[in-house]
Order: sequence, then C-alpha cells, then structure tokens
Amino acid sequence: MAYDRATPPSAEPRTVEEVVWETVGRLARRFDAHDDARSLDQAQQWTLQVLKIAEETGEASQAVIGARGTNPRKGDSHTWQDVHSEIADVVITGMVALARMRPDDAEQYLGRQGGEGSQVPSGCVGRRPSVPRGDSMSGTWLPPEQYIATLPKATVYGCLFVTDEANRPLQLRAARNADLWQWPGGNMDPDETPWQCALRECLEETGLRLAIEPRLLAVHFLPPLGGWTTHKIGFIFDGGRLTRKQLDSIVLDPDEHTEVAVKSLDVWQKEMSTHSFARLQAVARARHTRSVCYLEQTATP
Repeated sequence: MAYDRATPPSAEPRTVEEVVWETVGRLARRFDAHDDARSLDQAQQWTLQVLKIAEETGEASQAVIGARGTNPRKGDSHTWQDVHSEIADVVITGMVALARMRPDDAEQYLGRQGGEGSQVPSGCVGRRPSVPRGDSMSGTWLPPEQYIATLPKATVYGCLFVTDEANRPLQLRAARNADLWQWPGGNMDPDETPWQCALRECLEETGLRLAIEPRLLAVHFLPPLGGWTTHKIGFIFDGGRLTRKQLDSIVLDPDEHTEVAVKSLDVWQKEMSTHSFARLQAVARARHTRSVCYLEQTATP
C-alpha cells in the first residue's frame, strides 16, 4: 500500500494492518510537508527521521529503568505499561521512517524483510521458529502433537509459604532427607491448577484446610538437575499466618515429613543450605513488600 494513496470507502471491516498503515501514511505526509516547508533536502529529512527512532528508543530505555527502579535518584518513576507505550512509539516511528523513504511500497518491503518463515498464519500455533537442525524441515509447520514433542518438558509444583503470627516461617523436615526443609506442597496432579495443588498438598501433609484466597509470592524455575530429567516450575503462594491453635493441630504424614518447625529467619539460615535459605528469604521479603519474585536455580543445593 503506497502511503499517499487514499483508502476508498468500503463496507468491509478493516484489518489492524490497514488502519495502522493509513495512520503511518498520514504522519509521513505531514512530516514531509513540514520538512519541505523548511527547505530540507531528502537526505536531511531521512536523517532527522532516523534520529527520531533513536530518541524514542532512548525514552523506552528510560522507562525500563524507571519500571525497575534502578535509578536511585528517580526510584520507581515508570510502570511496565509506560514501557509498552514507549515501545509502541518506537515501532510507529520506525514505520513512519520507512514510509517516508519508500512511499510506494513500505508495507510490502517490510513484509519481504520479515520473510515467509516469520509470518505465522492465524491458528498455526504449531509453527516452530527456524533453528539449525541439519535438515530441510527447520521452520516447517508441525501438527500439535508433533510440535509438543519437540518442546522442553517440565513438572509443576505448588506450595504454601506460611508463618506463625510473629511472621516466623514454618517448614517441614523431609522424611527422605533429614537435612532438607520444605514448605507444605508438592507436584501438580492432572486437571489441577497450581493453587489447587498447594491447598491439596497442605491438607495431605499437615491436615490443615486453609480457607484463603490465592496470592502469589514467587515463581521458581529449575532446569534438569541431578537425576531429574525435566525442568521444574514452582508456584509459591502466601498461606497466611497460623494461630497457635492451628499450629498445634498439625498432623504430619510420616511418609513425607518427620518434623514441623517454626523459626526466625536468623535461625533458619544456620540450618539450611545457601540456595534453600536464599529462596526462603526472597519469599519472606516478597510477602513483606506485597510483591512477587522470580527465582531461578542453576545448581543443586
């Protein structure tokens, strides 16, 4: 679509692409007219437009810094929604630059640059990105069952971070390893959500039936480690603060755990591995700050 061609009236619904390119065309014509009035030659106009892309990219970078709060002077000055808006500005500015440089075929040129392999038809979720595989099948669409077979495998667990009323974390000593302390939780069953899994495992392992709403504290990712051949992804939820009566009512499954303990973080640090305590501390901090953390483990504790 040439950006200076008028779009004829039509009763047919317009696609997002048509609307976007029409907007890009209007902006390109406006900027061309403005720069022509300033007697700027083509090279100057193109140069300024490309520099505008760099300016918008810088604003997107500043928004990321603000969203992460990594500038001590400004703190949390942006949200990730601000980042999304700035990225959209970068994309639109780049499209306007292309439309000004290639007024007759900007849309087609962008499509050719993307290449057939990167265009995923609607509904073709099974198209796998091209990767070096040593054969001619890279990038070929696969039926869902075949495509799924090429993906990494993962188990999912759900668990609850619970404390006493003094905010001291509760943990259970594993029956199979006396040095391992765990939260109430376990692997997810088929047709079960991580939250349902956490509540079920807590009931099975402690006898506690908690009537609480789900609040996520952390997501925990582990690659295949030791004898475990799949990835593992964990969802750690806030199990709340238990009363003395609730703590006294805990009944352990002896096949799973041999002891329940409630201790301060300072005491837990002396009894846990570095990896395990770092996870405990991060989750406790997430609850205290009412945030969610991402934990990634790359070595066996």
